[in-house]
This record gives sequence, C-alpha cells and structure tokens, in this order.
Amino acid sequence: MAKRDEALTYRYYFYTVLIGYSYEKTLNILEDEFYLSERAIIARLDANYDVLKGLLTEKPKVSQIKQKYPYYSWAG
Repeated sequence: MAKRDEALTYRYYFYTVLIGYSYEKTLNILEDEFYLSERAIIARLDANYDVLKGLLTEKPKVSQIKQKYPYYSWAG
C-alpha cells in the first residue's frame, strides 16, 4: 500500500501542479485510476503529506517522474 500511496501522490502532483487541473477534476481522475473513493484519496494524500511537500519543494519535471513511474501515461 505504501508504494500505491506514493504513486497516488505523484499522480496528484502531476495533475494539479504540472497539468493545472482543478482539485475536483484531479480527485475524479484519481478515483478512476486507483479505484479509491474521494474520501480515501484525501486520507491517503494527508498520510503522505511529507511526500507531497517534497514534490512541491523539489518541483520535478514530467521526465523525472516518468523515470520513477514509467508504466503510467504522463501526457497531459
């Protein structure tokens, strides 16, 4: 579950920061991608706040994230 939650956090960062989707739109997409409810996604993001904070500080580019998670589509 820890790996899934980290991937979820990276996807959240991708959609909200790099693509610029709204919070609501991002949650809807993540519900479909991870088969989790909105409430569960929010709880998992809260639990991974340190990962998200690190992403917001480091500001990795799509190419860097793609190296870590090559099996996701990183096209906007």
